Amino acid sequence: MRNPTTPALDVDEVAPIRRISENLIILARVSPTTRVLIAGPLSTVVSNELCRRRCAGIVTTASRGSWIGKQYDVALVPWYRTPLDGLDVTLKWLVRSIHRHGAFAIWVGRDEDRTGCKLRTMLDRIGLRIEVGTFCENGFAVVARRLEIVPLAIAA
Repeated sequence: MRNPTTPALDVDEVAPIRRISENLIILARVSPTTRVLIAGPLSTVVSNELCRRRCAGIVTTASRGSWIGKQYDVALVPWYRTPLDGLDVTLKWLVRSIHRHGAFAIWVGRDEDRTGCKLRTMLDRIGLRIEVGTFCENGFAVVARRLEIVPLAIAA
């Protein structure tokens, strides 16, 4: 039975979606020991790719709340064919579950955000800064981390 949160995929979409997953995994520097929380419409596809790579600490937000209250190293969020309003809400939930030095790897299609301005503004609002990004599969992937505000020493 198909997961209701995963969009029905055409045969032509499988290879690009696998490449989106691979790009997110590479950008976030996921290793077999990394604790990963996966959210978004393609969480099942990304989870399967991580299992293929023998990653152990994988949880999806579709796992009925078992991820709540725990800390993870990385959030992988392939936001595929879904309005950005939902991404904003999802990221606000995820921020509490990602370690303060953790990373957020997010893929957004160009149909949802042509220039990346919406995503950048959204990340700024919740205290995340984009560190690196790349264009891939008719969209773009970014890795963002929490802004660390370090007070400046004032010389007397």
